[in-house]
Amino acid sequence: MRGMTAEELQAAYDAGAVSDVTLKGDGGDFLIEITTRSGAGLLTTAGRADIRRFDDPTTALALLHEMGITIGHFDARRWKPHTREEAPEAYGHWLLSEIDAALADPTPSLPHDEVMADMDRELHQVFARAGRRPPR
Repeated sequence: MRGMTAEELQAAYDAGAVSDVTLKGDGGDFLIEITTRSGAGLLTTAGRADIRRFDDPTTALALLHEMGITIGHFDARRWKPHTREEAPEAYGHWLLSEIDAALADPTPSLPHDEVMADMDRELHQVFARAGRRPPR
């Protein structure tokens, strides 16, 4: 089974070479299996080194939807809800998928200072509701 990056999947889909896409459960994660005229493969990370894993199926569906892929299948036979590998490699897979998703997100970025100011306001509200003063 050959790997395919998101960019390669988009190009293959745009060229009409994708015949099916399946969101497959695998332990506590989801994978995207792609079937093209030349065979089946799995979506990989940008560097093509690792299979791209999604801990939330909506993240995978959002990625496919952004590409224009709105019809496909799902296979939950190997999905084990609420289970996650605790090995360091699993964290690496998860982190890479989160980074890839963030890089692919078209939402405009927020400046660091704005995010920190928002967090400070929220923390002050939480502490105020609890009748406590926030730490300094």
